[in-house]
Amino acid sequence: MPFIDFAALREAVPIDSVASILPLKWKQEGNQLRATCPHHGGERGLAITPEKGLFVCMATSKGGDCISLYAHVNGCTMFQAAQALQEEFGTVPNRTIPNGTVSKERATVPQKPEGRTEKSQPASAPSFDPEKFAEKLCYSDEVAALGISEDDAERLGVGFHSQRKSVYFPVRNPDHSISGYIGIKDGQAKMPPKWLPGSPNVKRLRSA
Repeated sequence: MPFIDFAALREAVPIDSVASILPLKWKQEGNQLRATCPHHGGERGLAITPEKGLFVCMATSKGGDCISLYAHVNGCTMFQAAQALQEEFGTVPNRTIPNGTVSKERATVPQKPEGRTEKSQPASAPSFDPEKFAEKLCYSDEVAALGISEDDAERLGVGFHSQRKSVYFPVRNPDHSISGYIGIKDGQAKMPPKWLPGSPNVKRLRSA
């Protein structure tokens, strides 16, 4: 089982940065961010207080930190949530969420020491690995509903992400390298928060 430092993860990853990767629409209300709870809906929503790094579900009066928020929205365990966040936020860049709030912190999630000093540590890898992301995509009813056959989905790299509940299309450069993924959920497209470094000229999906 991989090592995950929960305390370091909580400290390193701002809760509004976690909110930015969740498939929810957030609105600013005073010093809080609000969204409809995917499990309770209606007026029983979620409220995040970024200054405190906490959220609460109004329907249950329960909440927690950034890891608990991810687990609550995606219906997964705390360990699964922590593992997903560690993969997503190896290095935490500034992220903008739909209401315009920008997380101001930049932090590195510590990994388990392996006998190296701080000076000998290699530079942090990009926080997004398109190959690892592609491994999480699968062919599903959601993909089929878009009129995409299983063969075409495999050839184009299109698939459904079970945790994010969205269908993802890779956007490629002329050399076929991936610049990012566009998510489709409920008929709406969600653009990547940031295109991958070295991929400034997005032109087309990989052709047949």
